[in-house]
Amino acid sequence: MNGPRRRAILAGLLLWGLVGGVTTYALWDSGATAPVSASGSPPPSVPFQLSRYFTTGSASLQLSVPAPVSLRRGDPIFTLDAKGNWIQAGYLTATAQGERAKAGTLATALWYSSAVDPDRCRFEYHRNRGSLGEVVRTLLPPEKRERIEDLIRESIELNAADITAAIRPIVTRSLTQSVPVVERALKRSIAAHRDELETLGERYREEIVNERLLPLVREEVMPSVRKHGQPVAEEIGRELWERASLWRFGWRALYDRTPLPERDLFKDEWERFVNEEAIPVFEQHMDELIEAQRRVFAEMSRNPRVREELGEVVQELARDQELQQLVTAIVRESILENQELRDVWAENWRQEDARRAIRLTGQRLDPVVRQIGDEIFGTRETGIEPAFAKVLRNQILGKDRRWIVAIPSDQTVHRGEVYPVRIATESEPFPLLILASPPEELPHEPLE
Repeated sequence: MNGPRRRAILAGLLLWGLVGGVTTYALWDSGATAPVSASGSPPPSVPFQLSRYFTTGSASLQLSVPAPVSLRRGDPIFTLDAKGNWIQAGYLTATAQGERAKAGTLATALWYSSAVDPDRCRFEYHRNRGSLGEVVRTLLPPEKRERIEDLIRESIELNAADITAAIRPIVTRSLTQSVPVVERALKRSIAAHRDELETLGERYREEIVNERLLPLVREEVMPSVRKHGQPVAEEIGRELWERASLWRFGWRALYDRTPLPERDLFKDEWERFVNEEAIPVFEQHMDELIEAQRRVFAEMSRNPRVREELGEVVQELARDQELQQLVTAIVRESILENQELRDVWAENWRQEDARRAIRLTGQRLDPVVRQIGDEIFGTRETGIEPAFAKVLRNQILGKDRRWIVAIPSDQTVHRGEVYPVRIATESEPFPLLILASPPEELPHEPLE
């Protein structure tokens, strides 16, 4: 083969290689880097996407997420495989910026799962903001929460009696010594707020007692009291009248008005009558009085007007900002900021019996606390709990905060156009379970 012909063949091969390279690049990059149109329509090179899917096993999807959302390139797309396990089916390769993102975020995704058809999926956008509630839901799913509750219940049933017997004397002694301390503090606080209490009392006396409670008592309570209490009261009155001696009271009253040396005969007779005549009568009818009182209370508890009026009064008092501030100030000054009360409790819990009780409590509860820690955080033998690893990635590294879930459906949901993504209404943990422990089938040595 002569030189010119060899050079022509080499030039032809280079030319066709260049054409093939450009074509391959176009087929490979058409879906992943195609720009997103402002109207939300799919990239124009659909044949290139189909060619790329059949040649490489992946395809480009157009996703539309309503505002406000925060998407980033690389955010994963998860779906469930035929066995019900979470798998990553794709990820975002580009997101719209600027004016196009205000009405809704447009994004391009690379879908590489051949086991699930994206046209038969509904798409949901999830976000983990790292709040305390989300952390608790991740660390304590229902089944783990039930196991922890069982551990706590078993520990309480086993140790509650001994711990209570050890702690009760310290608590009883502290409460006994606290009562006079709190009483003195309450008196000081009430005296300091006396003007505010009087002003508030005058307002309540006028607005609540005079205008609402007294009419309620006259119209609803007193008729019930007369109905149930009047027969007993009349019976007691008759017996007292029969036992009372007008002669004994009368001549003693006249004698007390004379200038004779002895005085207070009427008072002495009254005290004798109360102790020897009246009190026995009341004692004989005590059961009837209690029954009449019970009937009055029962009738008032069933009275709709009484219940409604008292409920409104209680709610009005609970909503009164001035009363809340005053009560809060008195409680804070009497209890929360009472240094003498703190000293009483600190001194009691420094005693030797208190130290013994604390040691006993620690010894009895230490095993269950360790078991709860193992359930939540993992052990040296099994490694870090996957849920705890999720929390560490989210809280420390700022990972796994946004993802999209493709929910498979039995029917065709989309037909190759823009795939709408709705914002999930319920917060869910990140689907992918991070491998925090060695697989069981792999041999591993326990840590020393």
